Amino acid sequence: MTGRERMAVAMRLGVPDRVPVMCQLALGHYFLQSGLDAVEIWHSTEGFAEALVRLQRRYGFDGILVNLPGRDPAWHSRVTRIDQREGARVITWTNGW
Repeated sequence: MTGRERMAVAMRLGVPDRVPVMCQLALGHYFLQSGLDAVEIWHSTEGFAEALVRLQRRYGFDGILVNLPGRDPAWHSRVTRIDQREGARVITWTNGW
């Protein structure tokens, strides 16, 4: 049974071949292990979704547990700049934050 089939059976209250496995990973794990930019993961829905899919495939989870809500699709328009300071990236927003 594939992970997709396993999830579908379980969601219909059937009995799959085994209990489906999903995992809520720490955000730091997404940042360090997905191969994607941490700023994109944190601020963009597409970046976060891509990190989830990559890690689901890497670890062979049966499904994806989405543990954070969507992001504002226009977030880039509110960024004035992104600087590198002392080994960290600092985002400056148009409102001064």
